[in-house]
Amino acid sequence: MARGVMGGGSDGLAKTAADFECTRVRMRTLLHSKPSQVQRLPAENGLPVPTRQFHLPWRQPENGWVDFAYLVPRVILEADGRNWHTRLEQMANDRRRDREVQLHGYDLYRYTWDELQNEPGLVAELLPIVTAR
Repeated sequence: MARGVMGGGSDGLAKTAADFECTRVRMRTLLHSKPSQVQRLPAENGLPVPTRQFHLPWRQPENGWVDFAYLVPRVILEADGRNWHTRLEQMANDRRRDREVQLHGYDLYRYTWDELQNEPGLVAELLPIVTAR
């Protein structure tokens, strides 16, 4: 069955992998190229704007980036895209990294893409609390 869906053989698998990578790159580009709710909401409400694409200092450069961070008071905001973060392996990696971030003294708040687009109040209600610390 998967063979029919993917187009069959290694060509179908290669196409599926290429399509996935293209979608992942589009999602990351969209998330990081135009102001997101995480950036617009603080600015619109006179609050500090978080640092975008913050590198976790204890991590290697190739895998140590988070979407947004307030360095003071050590808060990380992650925006989970539909395609990338629905894979079980990636979800498990995210949870491991969540625990790692917390062990290094950061609070972490994770939002789905749908929440950010359709329920901006979830972020808006958190921001004054976070920035007041």
